[in-house]
Amino acid sequence: MSKKKSAIILGLIALLALIAVPFSAIPASASTVAFGNCTYTQGYWKTHPESWPVNSLTIGGVSYSKDQLIKIFNTPPKGDASYILMDQLIAAKLNLASGASDSAVATTIANSDTWLSVNKLGSKSKDQAAINMGSILDQFNNGLIGPGHCGSTPPPPPVPTPTPSQCFDYNGSVVPCP
Repeated sequence: MSKKKSAIILGLIALLALIAVPFSAIPASASTVAFGNCTYTQGYWKTHPESWPVNSLTIGGVSYSKDQLIKIFNTPPKGDASYILMDQLIAAKLNLASGASDSAVATTIANSDTWLSVNKLGSKSKDQAAINMGSILDQFNNGLIGPGHCGSTPPPPPVPTPTPSQCFDYNGSVVPCP
């Protein structure tokens, strides 16, 4: 084999070794990185729980599991301001957890949390202030205000964050770290 071909092959092997290190040294962990500065709708989050960046949210001072939040999403509001607001607040908080900026709705989110801490879910409230806050959050979730809508492409699956004890191989299997 010529020296030129040997040099090319050695260069390719070195390049592959450099590429392999980051993949084999990506440790497994429950932590994730953000999807980006954009938003998805309440309907998207309702039908794509596998894309949720968190397994629980605190709303109105109450911690809800993913299963509880999905059950809330699946409960028709029937004009109840607490459900109207809760549905949009869940989606907004999932968008924030996915990396969307809250600059357009930070005050509305804080006020919504406060309202829901006083007016419990299912209170059958017709409070126009809560409905208005839900409308603002709906605009945020639909990308009409804030960073904008993410589009039709779903977010990538969560990316593991390094830990010292576990790594992934090329197939995504957990292996001992080098």
